[in-house]
Amino acid sequence: TDVAPFTTLALHAVDQLSPMLWRTTAESFVVLEPDVLVQATDIATCFQSSPPSHLLYISSLLNAVQQTRPMAQGIVANTTFNMLLADNDGTPAESLLARACDAHAEALGSLPSEVDADVRRAIRTDHLEALTEVAARLRKHHVTVEPALFTSQFGLQGRPDVLVERDQSSSYVVDLKTGKPPREDANPEW
Repeated sequence: TDVAPFTTLALHAVDQLSPMLWRTTAESFVVLEPDVLVQATDIATCFQSSPPSHLLYISSLLNAVQQTRPMAQGIVANTTFNMLLADNDGTPAESLLARACDAHAEALGSLPSEVDADVRRAIRTDHLEALTEVAARLRKHHVTVEPALFTSQFGLQGRPDVLVERDQSSSYVVDLKTGKPPREDANPEW
């Protein structure tokens, strides 16, 4: 079975041969991390009734998520960015955007056709150049796409878009935003 680039793996009882190479043994377990993220606000609904009930959360999973333009734009932009990070063949960014749109045809198809076209146009004209530039900068570092990060100190977990490791002691998070900045003068700094 092929594993997509940047898939998060949990490796148990493996031999590390080098910083980027491991070998499994008869005792090894390799677990593909599921692409599931539970929102804290969703869990909080369990406590909005008396007595609290986990069934409220479970029943919320049965409700269809109403796709919005910002959600669809963020999903397609993130997928395009992930493809740009993984691309070693010099595939044109426009082609990767088209593939990302195809991969999320269901999300885009749930929107009115003029909104679907607007999402594609907005990513192409407003974001694609920056996504391409940032992906090129990050490719020279070790990156992990959407890693699960935990802090036992605060009991929190999160999943940033990209974790960039510059060296053994230095790393930072990149989280994509395709909406408008909260202030007119808010500019990213490198």
